[in-house]
Amino acid sequence: AVHIRAELEALGLVPFAKTSGGKGIHITVPVTQKQNWKKLHQAASVISSALAATAPDTFTTTMGKDNRK
Repeated sequence: AVHIRAELEALGLVPFAKTSGGKGIHITVPVTQKQNWKKLHQAASVISSALAATAPDTFTTTMGKDNRK
């Protein structure tokens, strides 16, 4: 979460952590209402892929427990 926070801040975003109620932490970035879902989804995909590339042994963009070693 700390690593992701630093990377998002470097992009000029303002992230915050939110607990999931289970064992996880969600990193949330507020967005304006001017953006549509498709543009936000594309931006999130680009950002998540870039973040995963910074620490491939730690992060993955593929869902599934087997991918989260």
